[in-house]
Amino acid sequence: IYVDFGDKVGVKKVASGRYRQPVALNIQCESSELSWQLLLSWSGTPASFDPIRSTIVTEEQAALGVQLLLDDKPFPMDEPVPINGQTSPRLEAVLVHDQSEAQLQEGSFSAKGTIKAEYQ
Repeated sequence: IYVDFGDKVGVKKVASGRYRQPVALNIQCESSELSWQLLLSWSGTPASFDPIRSTIVTEEQAALGVQLLLDDKPFPMDEPVPINGQTSPRLEAVLVHDQSEAQLQEGSFSAKGTIKAEYQ
């Protein structure tokens, strides 16, 4: 999954939550008469400034992270959440800044995480 925040991210505006993008999921489940639960989870390198572990750190700046939201709430890493196999939840990525650290520097950035959908 690739999320593009655009070419002109204002480093002084990151803390405002302005840079928020949808994360497109395409989960398709075939119909079945079996009883099972679909779980969604994700993982990555957690940002040290996020105590609930819903933010991954960018490779270029330790004070810049990408937080994942599930239906407008922080989505903690490594905590599977049951979802409906027929409709996908709303998943969004938002840029966040650890304001206890120095000001962000301009330049490109990237962060990597893995989203996993599994059934049990």
